[in-house]
Amino acid sequence: MFQSKDVLTRPWCLLELYAAVMAGIPIVSLVCSGKGYDFAAAEDYLLHLDTSLPMANPSAVGVLEAHDAPVLRVAQVLWACLPNIISVPLNSSGSENAIHAAVADLVNAMQRARPFHLPDDEVAWLEDREKRDEASLMEVIERGTVRGTLRGRMLQKVERMDELAGEVAELKGKLEAECTRREAEAAEHKADTAALNAKRESEREKFERKIEKLEAKLGY
Repeated sequence: MFQSKDVLTRPWCLLELYAAVMAGIPIVSLVCSGKGYDFAAAEDYLLHLDTSLPMANPSAVGVLEAHDAPVLRVAQVLWACLPNIISVPLNSSGSENAIHAAVADLVNAMQRARPFHLPDDEVAWLEDREKRDEASLMEVIERGTVRGTLRGRMLQKVERMDELAGEVAELKGKLEAECTRREAEAAEHKADTAALNAKRESEREKFERKIEKLEAKLGY
């Protein structure tokens, strides 16, 4: 595995790594200086692959799913395996002796590499992930600071929840105002209807009195 900044955003790389772990094929990691691989960020990225991958590469999840690699299972397997690999460092700009030593370390790592033990309880893994997120969220709230990608994500969730709460309150206010307006319109309409009915009743009574007068004159 060549550890570069974007290696875990590429679906075919994820598929190869996942297939290797599932088939019991050992993985050796080579991290080259200047390629932007962040170990802490990568571990958090893999832990939340079902949400982080669509943001990094929207079409990648479809590629995984199309090849019988459910994204949650890929996240569970790769998070359990990849962060535990001891990477071999390589500085291609180093001296010839340093490069030869790095190559020798790589060969030794390949000789010592062993298959990973596959995690099998996805429910327990999801529960553990939720507990990790809750603990990180509490730490953010208590310290009031953001350090690390997971904490940053959790703080963003808190801020988004506050925004949603504000939006809900605004919608409730609009709904109440609309209900009040409609009730007022209904009351006004009811009053208009009552006034119209009263006017009609008054006119009917006048008409009936006129008829009675005419009948009296005609001797009915």
